Amino acid sequence: MSDLPFNILLVDDDSATHTFVKRALSDAPCTVDMALNAAEARDRIHASAPQLLLLDIGLPGKGGLEFLQELKEEE
Repeated sequence: MSDLPFNILLVDDDSATHTFVKRALSDAPCTVDMALNAAEARDRIHASAPQLLLLDIGLPGKGGLEFLQELKEEE
């Protein structure tokens, strides 16, 4: 495994999930950023280009699967 840091974006409206993921990955060479909804996630994706997206499918407003489809169409 590489020691180079990588960026993870967690998109979930539950702060407990964010806390759990950050704690679970505390020893990994990564940064974990959080977005609470699809609009925040889009802004963070364009700002930091994460290597991994952890996406809740049950987001308020625009659901995770719909958001993922939109990202795919933007490629």
